[in-house]
Amino acid sequence: MNTNSDTNILIVEDDDALREALCETAQIAGYTALPAAHGNAALNILSDTNIDLVISDIKMKGMDGIAFMEKVRVKTPNQRFILITGYP
Repeated sequence: MNTNSDTNILIVEDDDALREALCETAQIAGYTALPAAHGNAALNILSDTNIDLVISDIKMKGMDGIAFMEKVRVKTPNQRFILITGYP
């Protein structure tokens, strides 16, 4: 039996199709995936939900992934992050 369902992964990606695919992949692996289309939406989720891992795009409109991570780390210095990008 898979026990990953107690693990919350926040997926922050401005590309709708990629965000959906990442969430679906996490859910197939048994994790709880929470989607956010941009940094501000992700900050709202983080304020209400215990998140075990954040997977965030680096290049997003508005607040980029680095600025988002820095903002989160002010309040939660040990938050785990994986930063991704489709750009070289």
